[in-house]
Amino acid sequence: MSKALFVAIEAQRGHEEEIADFLRSSLGPVQEEPETRNWYAVRFNDSHFAVFDTFPGAAGQIRHLLGKAGRTLMLKSFTAMESVPDIDSADLIAAKPFIQGPAPALALYMPLQAREGRARMLANHLKACASMVADEPGTSAWYALDMGAGHFATFNVFPGKPARDAHLAGDVTGALVARAADLLAHPPELKGGEVLAAKLWA
Repeated sequence: MSKALFVAIEAQRGHEEEIADFLRSSLGPVQEEPETRNWYAVRFNDSHFAVFDTFPGAAGQIRHLLGKAGRTLMLKSFTAMESVPDIDSADLIAAKPFIQGPAPALALYMPLQAREGRARMLANHLKACASMVADEPGTSAWYALDMGAGHFATFNVFPGKPARDAHLAGDVTGALVARAADLLAHPPELKGGEVLAAKLWA
């Protein structure tokens, strides 16, 4: 895996369940995309959703966006969303991929903005976190993303609340908090949500 997409979606009022159902139904078409390795549909709150997925390269990203799920998503933006989805492409710089276990139920997404001149240091810090995440049995999968221009993020999934809480109280989160003043332009915004559907590739 070398590339990823994070797609932020906001449903129009009254169309929230339509978007949730659409994302669940998108799993079928995505299962037929060999280059879409991991795919997660997430609901953060009543109206805010997201899709996160990974690919072996940029060609897979493009094929996914032009595929059935991607095309239908864009059509939904005219009838059931507040605007066109916000699509962020990223380099996948470190990961703990899903291997086995119960299907993920909860997700965390944390966008990060590096302080000026600290982008490389932040990237190296996130890469180093991979070994710590590997020791977290309850963290089903974890991904570190470089979105360019000093923007980074992590996305991870868990089988339930105890595993999520253990991660938040664990070494990875503690290491980032300890270096936040040095590495980050501002405190990170942590977004938690429910995993509606997932394609898991070990």
